[in-house]
Amino acid sequence: MNTHDDDAPTNKRQGDGLDLGPEPDWLIDEDDPIAEAVTEPVPAPEMEPAKPVATPRTEYRAASEPLEGQSVTISSDNAVTAVRRDRPYLWWAIPLFLLVITAVIAWFGSTRGLNGFTTWTTLRFEHPGLLPAQWSMLMWWAVLPLLAVFLIYSALPAGRELTRINRSGPLVAISLIAASVWIFAQHWRWEEVALGAMVISVAALLVTVLMIALSPQITKMWQRLFAVLPLTAALGFGIMLLTLSWQEMSSQPFGTRGASILFLLLLVIIAAVFAFFMRDGVLGVVFTIWFLGVAQQQWGNDAVISLSAIVALIFTAALAAMGFILAVESHRPSLTAQVSGRRGRVNFFRRSEKTPANELP
Repeated sequence: MNTHDDDAPTNKRQGDGLDLGPEPDWLIDEDDPIAEAVTEPVPAPEMEPAKPVATPRTEYRAASEPLEGQSVTISSDNAVTAVRRDRPYLWWAIPLFLLVITAVIAWFGSTRGLNGFTTWTTLRFEHPGLLPAQWSMLMWWAVLPLLAVFLIYSALPAGRELTRINRSGPLVAISLIAASVWIFAQHWRWEEVALGAMVISVAALLVTVLMIALSPQITKMWQRLFAVLPLTAALGFGIMLLTLSWQEMSSQPFGTRGASILFLLLLVIIAAVFAFFMRDGVLGVVFTIWFLGVAQQQWGNDAVISLSAIVALIFTAALAAMGFILAVESHRPSLTAQVSGRRGRVNFFRRSEKTPANELP
């Protein structure tokens, strides 16, 4: 009698020790975990040895150093920085050299004379209404040394850190070249050339003053003394020479007296703009000295121009004082900053947040 159950599963893996070989593929269940364990493992591919990875610092150095025979192109945005790093002397040495040349030419024109005349004598030929006394024309002895102070400051590390001062070198050079051309044109009676040269000189100085005075890097009073004050003094002297050159050519349609009064009114407005908006009183000081010389020079020639110059002198002197006051006040710490910096109570009834807990009443 056969007691074997035909429906019972046969466990071929638990046999009697006979090696019947691998099972056919059609008998292996893919979801059977035992079958997955019996399958032979696939040998892992041989891994290549890991290559050392360059650190970011090494890549930065390699990228910053050009390869042998490789050309380096400097973009337009970094052109100014590259020139300033490679040839920093161009930003102060060339204008300083031109300043010395201009000073020598002005000295010969004022004292020795060029083409047989001094500079003040050539200006007196056409009798401009705002011609000052000869002593007031000697302001250039103060203006040129102040420009030298500015150029020396721009060569020092404190000045080289200010971007706009570094970029002002070409403008100062153009202004000095135009001023030298004006001296020669004035002595040789080239009135159109003299007027054009002084327009260029004043325009270059005006752009330089606005660029540096409005710079966000100029935050301290001593920076204004070394960077803004010399340029403003030179600008005021240049405006005086430009006005005289214009009056030498023509005073129409208002005549010499009417044109002089209009120029005085315009100059007072310019001094007011610099005093209130630029917080600069140096331009008012230069105009005050100029108007004082005009009042003295025209007293015996035209009393109206002389009295108008005295009135303008009073206004410009007041504007100059206001400009200096605003400059000093703008660099003082505000009252809020002073109060917030104190420790303890701000007043008797109000406790500050910085008061320690053990000091509470």
